[in-house]
Amino acid sequence: MLVNLIVNAIQAMPKGGALRISAQDAEKTLQLVVEDTGTGMPPEVLSRIFDPFYTTKRAEGTGLGLSISRQITEALHGQISAENRRDAGGTVIGARFIVRLPRV
Repeated sequence: MLVNLIVNAIQAMPKGGALRISAQDAEKTLQLVVEDTGTGMPPEVLSRIFDPFYTTKRAEGTGLGLSISRQITEALHGQISAENRRDAGGTVIGARFIVRLPRV
């Protein structure tokens, strides 16, 4: 799941950029955050990003990476979400994926 998120972040930064992975330990959950300084996602892409076989990569992608990431997360009784990162002025400056997993 984490590898899929990293690969997608790298592909969203064709001219380079920064990738940040962080973890926060809350009382009952572990939160993993994968952020990039890529292009972000238009609303129509963001709304379908976890759908099986949905891809924006044409012939290169199968559309399964993020779908599988969601399936893995849910199998572990967790949640995954995606959003655009924005600067103070509201301009998209990348993407952020948040994975919440129960502590064990």
